[in-house]
Amino acid sequence: MTIAIISDTHDQEEKVLQVIDKIKELKLDAIIHCGDWCSPFMVDNILTAKLPVYTCMGNNDGDRDALRSKLQHSDLKFELEDEILELTLDGKRFGINHYPDIADVLINSHKYDLVCFGHNHTRQIDKLGNAWLINPGALIHNVVDDWGFVVYDTQKNNAKFITL
Repeated sequence: MTIAIISDTHDQEEKVLQVIDKIKELKLDAIIHCGDWCSPFMVDNILTAKLPVYTCMGNNDGDRDALRSKLQHSDLKFELEDEILELTLDGKRFGINHYPDIADVLINSHKYDLVCFGHNHTRQIDKLGNAWLINPGALIHNVVDDWGFVVYDTQKNNAKFITL
C-alpha cells in the first residue's frame, strides 16, 4: 500500500490540486492529512483524489463541524479525530496528529510503525529504531520553497519526499 502524507494545506487550493494530480499519477492508495486544512472547502479538493482519507485537526481548523460534515457526507472512506488518530493500514500501526510535541510522545511510546505530524512547516523524515517520524511540511504560498508531500510504502517500509 502506498500512502500520500500531507499537512498544513492552509487553503492553498492550487497547490493542493497539484498534489492531487501527482497522487493520481503515482496511483497511490490513500491520503493522510496531518491537520490545518483551514477552510472546509479544502475537503472538496482532497476528495477529488477518490481515495480513503485519514486525518486529524490542526490549530488553524476553525470550522471543525463543517470539516467533519464535508467528510461524513462524502461517499469515500475517511477517519477523523480531533487530536490523535490511531489506525492500522496494511499491517502498519500509524499515529497521526498535528503537533511536534505530541509526535515526540507517540514515537517514544514504541507503539507505532509510523508517526506523522505537521504544524511547524518543516519537512522531516527520520527513521528512529524501527519506526518512522514524518512531517511532510506545508503548502503555504511564499513561505516554503520546497513543497510537496511524502509517500510511504507499507510493503517496502520506506518514505520519500515528492517535491512539486
